[in-house]
Amino acid sequence: MIRETKAGITLKSTPDNMWCTGFQNSALQSKDGQDMILLGDLVLSNKLVIYDLENQVIGWTDYNCSSSIKIQGKSGAVYSVDAHDVSSAVRSIIGRLLAFLMTTYLLFSLFQ
Repeated sequence: MIRETKAGITLKSTPDNMWCTGFQNSALQSKDGQDMILLGDLVLSNKLVIYDLENQVIGWTDYNCSSSIKIQGKSGAVYSVDAHDVSSAVRSIIGRLLAFLMTTYLLFSLFQ
């Protein structure tokens, strides 16, 4: 899949490293009146997504997600974040989904 933005930036991905539930129009508009599209980084495998809040842009690059990431703070100090230190939102989503399914099953069982 190749997705190209209006600015000419492309995101190339193969079916084996993505799980796409869809791109969603956020029903919001940018300052210049353009529609804004929501794209979740959870659907991208082996990509490093960078959020630049100050300039309000995102970027991405191919990345071995089992490697560490070096981050430079405002003070100039460089920090290394290992892969096992990065929180896993996927585990959280799966946990919530399992809890929901178990609760639904129990409620269904009680009212039969």
